[in-house]
Amino acid sequence: MKFFSVSFLPEKQDINRKAILISILFGDMKSKMLSRMIIICMFICFGFLMSQYELIYYAFLSFIVIPKISELITVFSQIKKNNESHMARRPVTVDFFGDHIIYRFGSTERFRGSFEKHYAFRDVTGVVDSKGALAFSFGERDSVVIPKRALTDESRQMINNLIENLFKSKLIRVDI
Repeated sequence: MKFFSVSFLPEKQDINRKAILISILFGDMKSKMLSRMIIICMFICFGFLMSQYELIYYAFLSFIVIPKISELITVFSQIKKNNESHMARRPVTVDFFGDHIIYRFGSTERFRGSFEKHYAFRDVTGVVDSKGALAFSFGERDSVVIPKRALTDESRQMINNLIENLFKSKLIRVDI
């Protein structure tokens, strides 16, 4: 049974560049950073033993700074490309049911088909409440982002009730 829907047209201002920057710089540190730090420690020890101190500087640049800069360039160029795409200008509808969410891209004159994806509430790993949007996270690489500008008072109340009842322990409020 469908409880309510939120419909919106994605806009350029819906993308929170600060949050993406913070996520790239400080997120996902566990998996990649440990191996990089071990390699840098080996270069530091080797640099001190061989009195090659510039080796430490180049190892830090090669394993920490340059990969982060290239990741930033890649992500922000992809965001710019998506903003210019007609695919990103398709109307979006997010339907809330009793046990799942359906995220649906609607059709336009250029793109006649629609696309939908179903997300079960049991798969929600976190809910992020920021200044401009609500995001329901489903693992590491998937989320449903709803801009707050698209929410009516009624839908805002329904989402707050949903979060309060099901995801209170998974709620993260950020001031970004």
